[in-house]
Amino acid sequence: MIRTMTKVWALAALVPFLAACGEDRETRGDAPSPEITDAGERSEVADTGKAPPVALTVATCAARGDVAVPGTYTVPVSPELEPYSSFAVDRVTFCADDSGEVGLDYDLPELLVGKSLKVSFRGPFDSVAGVYRLTGRDGDADCTPVSEGFRCDERLAPFDIDGAAVDRKLADLPADEAAARRDVATHFGQDPIGVLTFTPASR
Repeated sequence: MIRTMTKVWALAALVPFLAACGEDRETRGDAPSPEITDAGERSEVADTGKAPPVALTVATCAARGDVAVPGTYTVPVSPELEPYSSFAVDRVTFCADDSGEVGLDYDLPELLVGKSLKVSFRGPFDSVAGVYRLTGRDGDADCTPVSEGFRCDERLAPFDIDGAAVDRKLADLPADEAAARRDVATHFGQDPIGVLTFTPASR
């Protein structure tokens, strides 16, 4: 009899505790379980079903007159020419049309090619790779988000630089720099690959 009463009292003592646990579980609901990242840190799972934020950082082409920004074009060259391998680009337009397709338009630096030469690319955002994959008659470009904007690795279709015009534009530079930049231009004419970097305009 004493043992039976002891069990009853123990169960009675557990009732408030069990009720509190049930209320706590209802309050929390079915929150997603944290997962372990590659860095070993705990992070909450958050599947919003939305595209990566970077896909939304591109201005719309409807505001084309306001979305041109300056950039820098760099030609991959040997180490001794690297100090002279970057050229200013006055206006880079990087915007999305109503379908979400992105366009990239700009003029190659005249100090590099000797003449006004516009290049254009179009393409979608690759959500798996996190890259805008752009193509066009001028070649193709993979534009990747970086800390301060975008980096577009480009492979251009073959074309001829205007060597005489390049020499005229380089004439006012110090002799060493002029010679080095002329070598960069010659290299680019033979193998037209380069990297365009820029910070895009906001929406």
